[in-house]
Amino acid sequence: MVTKDNTFKVDFNPMPQRPSPGYVIQFILEKIGVKKESLLKVQLMTTTAIAVVQIKESGEAIKIVDNHDGKHAVDYNGEKYFIPIKMEDNSTRVIIKNCTDQITNEEIKKAMMKFGEVKKVIDFVWEAPSPIAGIRDGNREVTIVIDTPIPSFVSIKGEKAHVQYNGQQRTCKYCELNMHLGMTCLQYKKTVTNNNEDEGTYANMVRKEGVKSSVQNRLQLERAVEGLNSGEKKQDNTLFKKPVNTIKERRVYESVEEAPSTSKANAQKRTGIVDSHTTTETEDESCMETETELKKLKGRPKKTKTLTQETKQDNNTN
Repeated sequence: MVTKDNTFKVDFNPMPQRPSPGYVIQFILEKIGVKKESLLKVQLMTTTAIAVVQIKESGEAIKIVDNHDGKHAVDYNGEKYFIPIKMEDNSTRVIIKNCTDQITNEEIKKAMMKFGEVKKVIDFVWEAPSPIAGIRDGNREVTIVIDTPIPSFVSIKGEKAHVQYNGQQRTCKYCELNMHLGMTCLQYKKTVTNNNEDEGTYANMVRKEGVKSSVQNRLQLERAVEGLNSGEKKQDNTLFKKPVNTIKERRVYESVEEAPSTSKANAQKRTGIVDSHTTTETEDESCMETETELKKLKGRPKKTKTLTQETKQDNNTN
């Protein structure tokens, strides 16, 4: 499609019901303020609920878009619906300020290409009734089809250019976050951080639970975080318990975890399974019991003959 700078479109799709042709014409003449004498074409696109308007004077359409896009609302059943007004190719006029003559229009075009398709870059001039009307004012105008929102400040060859366009989300010059009027960058970042504290992250879990950052605890926390982020309930109630560091604390901790009538040492004796985390005191007790049993065995009298030997002797005799 050939782009024309004298054609714009009025999009009535935000309305829950399509307006009548009479209402569309009334909106163009009265709301936007386009005079009948300056119109070349008004085309109603029945399949898209869009009105394409072409005017006589070149360059006037972009001014209409700047002044009226999203600024007029239609009342329907007590609700207001704001109507977008765009150029025919969805291009937007972007104003570049605070650039010196060391930066050319071509360099500005290259810098802005990362935000969308750049149609053209021209110099701004003073307008009437200024006594210097027609003289360049140093600002540039970029016609671009925006794909990515453009921040309020863009670095171009080491210079910080101030960028403005209709519908822009203003951003801070220093931190590049959304504009935080009445707050410093530090205050705003602190507010954003506090608002995000409820997110399921390992750092937030450690901060809330007060758990020390060991390798084992970190792995357990990461598993728990994955479960919380996926909407699963926490199954293991021991994930966020305080780690046991000393032998004494470990023994108290383990005795609480077991059944009241069963100790860990007794359970190991019955099953024969040795825990790698068994305390050194328990190991010493086991060694002492083993030595006692050996002494008892040594004190028993030795039998001279075994039952097998006696049976062999009787057979030989027979």
